[in-house]
Amino acid sequence: MGAALFLLFPYDIIQIANYLPCGSLKGVEAMRQRMIAFFCTLCLCLTLFAPSRAAGDICFTAVNDTVLSLTAGSMPIWSGGVLYVPYSVFDAGTTGISLGTSCIYNKNNGTVSVFNVRQMIVFNIEKGTCIDQHSGNSIAARAIIRNGKAYLPAAKVCSLFGMNAPSYLSTDYGDLVRIKNEDAALSDPQFIDAASNAMNNRL
Repeated sequence: MGAALFLLFPYDIIQIANYLPCGSLKGVEAMRQRMIAFFCTLCLCLTLFAPSRAAGDICFTAVNDTVLSLTAGSMPIWSGGVLYVPYSVFDAGTTGISLGTSCIYNKNNGTVSVFNVRQMIVFNIEKGTCIDQHSGNSIAARAIIRNGKAYLPAAKVCSLFGMNAPSYLSTDYGDLVRIKNEDAALSDPQFIDAASNAMNNRL
């Protein structure tokens, strides 16, 4: 009978207790207290171990030694086996962190321009082209639109403008894409450790 009562909720135990002999009430009350303690412990465990958000759904973006704000429109994406990041990642005026480039997204003509004092490339989103404005040469790359935002191929832009190859890293808080140039002070392992609090705070 004890095993059967253990599977019942406290209210059900109390109802059964009304039909039991008086000598059995102490045992039922003790079992009721154990049930309450069990459910409190179970709820606590579920709270502790349930993640606030599935890590597999999250991908942070970092520029040099700074983790950018985390929003659905700021996360890197994969398309056709190519890693893309929002065009604004390469714009110092938006991120406040200079990679030596600036960007202009012209929605009217569907182009994204990436430039510095030495060169300029223009992505035509509708045509799927990328042109070096100084040489006129076509570049094998294209920009895409996701959720109304323009995305650029990370590795290609980094290569064209002398940045390091993008780092795709795994952390306790989700994946992390790091875009960096020679101004970055930390190695990738050092950065993951240093940025843990920042990533946790952005969840």
